[in-house]
Amino acid sequence: MVQFYFLSILINIIAGLILVYGDELSKESFSMDFSSDEDFGENPIENNEESKESIEKSSSLKDFNALNNKTLRFVIGICAVIVAIIKIFAVFKGDIPVVGDLLPVIAGLLAGGALLIEYVTSSSLETLELPTFVENLFVNSRKYIGVLCLIAGLLHFIFPQVVIF
Repeated sequence: MVQFYFLSILINIIAGLILVYGDELSKESFSMDFSSDEDFGENPIENNEESKESIEKSSSLKDFNALNNKTLRFVIGICAVIVAIIKIFAVFKGDIPVVGDLLPVIAGLLAGGALLIEYVTSSSLETLELPTFVENLFVNSRKYIGVLCLIAGLLHFIFPQVVIF
């Protein structure tokens, strides 16, 4: 089906960008600090010259805040897993079942797993101990998974009916 073909490409590229260019989520990055005595009626961005300069200078994907959005990562992780599972059985016209979309399926499952594990570990109230295999595969290798997703998405887009891509 063409819809899942498009979703597979889109989700793999978005997940790859998140894993490669996004910051790793941690509990500290989402804790709010209300200890300062700020006046919430003023706009701190307008009054802070450093903030204006940093907003003007942020042109790389590393500074793109949407890649660090916790909810977006959770939704992309769920979508990546669901689309990868459906993509195993939904064959594009002319493809070989299962083998025809093997690389995008593997990339989608790995990216979805990495994003979901990252979300769960950053959202939990207590420290979670992951098995070493899971930590090495999904946490420590997240950049490699992101590169695999970008390659799989681009190859899947460029070569639509080639086996394995």
